[in-house]
Amino acid sequence: MLIVGSGLTMADTVATLQRRGHRGPITALSRHGLLPQAHADVATDPIALPPTVLHALNSGNVRQLLRALRTLLPILPDWRSLVDALRPYSQAYWKTLSQDQRARFLRHLRSHWEAARHRLAPEVHASLLALQAEGRLRIRAGRILRAQRGPQAVDVLLRERGSGRVVAEQYYVLVRATGLDTDVERTSHPLLAQLRDSGLVSADPLGLGVRASAQCELLDRRGMPVRGLYGLGPLLRGQSWEMTAVPELRIAARQLADHLLRRQRSASSLPQAALRARVG
Repeated sequence: MLIVGSGLTMADTVATLQRRGHRGPITALSRHGLLPQAHADVATDPIALPPTVLHALNSGNVRQLLRALRTLLPILPDWRSLVDALRPYSQAYWKTLSQDQRARFLRHLRSHWEAARHRLAPEVHASLLALQAEGRLRIRAGRILRAQRGPQAVDVLLRERGSGRVVAEQYYVLVRATGLDTDVERTSHPLLAQLRDSGLVSADPLGLGVRASAQCELLDRRGMPVRGLYGLGPLLRGQSWEMTAVPELRIAARQLADHLLRRQRSASSLPQAALRARVG
């Protein structure tokens, strides 16, 4: 079995297979071959970010932030506390980055950040490590070039990371476990494709969903807000980056609800104001 992706969706897939009694070998393939890290057995104490990191968060420069974090990590008892301390700042930091800096982050750091940020329960992580030690789970770094169903198996062409050699392999089952596809320009999702083709939404240039205003109102192909059409969640990663976990979703939903209530109150007060003006 080949699972495309090595993140949380892959971990869920492997856990499901184990519960159903699967005993065959499993290969998980992703661009960097990184397994999600585990949560600590005991929650770490929160930390306050030092001025060097806060300054780097306002720099709009990915390399400068990385340097500041590297100097701080050796003196921390647990790296998880640093990742968790960055979380409240991540959306604001993303908005300071230029398009080039965002592309640099996605190209070099995205996989490492997500492996550290979106962690596994300790027991699930231990189960995956045990499967690796037994040789039943193999995590590989590489990219699929082509996959097609053959007479008896799925024929796969892949290139392993760091190698120019193309390898032909066969698997009985191929599972896509890469999470939500946010590349709107190439999506096959019927609703998103229709909205895109009609011009009601426009794609984020880095493939991170759709463009939206600060109030989460989606932008059409001309860059104008589409009144009444809002978005929340992973499709707004191009605007906010961190928009997949419950804490960020909860805040965004509250802000959107407040915005809609203000708009409704403003709209309902207009007829009364116009009536008073006429009576006066």
